[in-house]
Amino acid sequence: MNEQAEGTIENGQNLPVPTMQVGIMQGNVLKLPPKSITVRNIRDCKRLLSRLLSRLQRGEILGQDAKDQCYLLNTYAQICRDHDFEERIAALEKQERNSK
Repeated sequence: MNEQAEGTIENGQNLPVPTMQVGIMQGNVLKLPPKSITVRNIRDCKRLLSRLLSRLQRGEILGQDAKDQCYLLNTYAQICRDHDFEERIAALEKQERNSK
């Protein structure tokens, strides 16, 4: 049990629930799935999307799984853009008020 995933238990609390890391034997080599990427910014979003596309092309994930993850990444990127836009507008409005 190497990674933690967030799960919901019956009383409604979100607690870490251990998940198993499953490997695949290829010849004499145990191939583990890639480490998860925590998305904190657009750069991480790009890295995860790149990995996602590679895994889809290699047939390691299903098309619907790729679509679901792409949708979430797109939503995350839109939220980041909106947040940056709001910060820039607020800074310009503050600058305009200070110059009067």
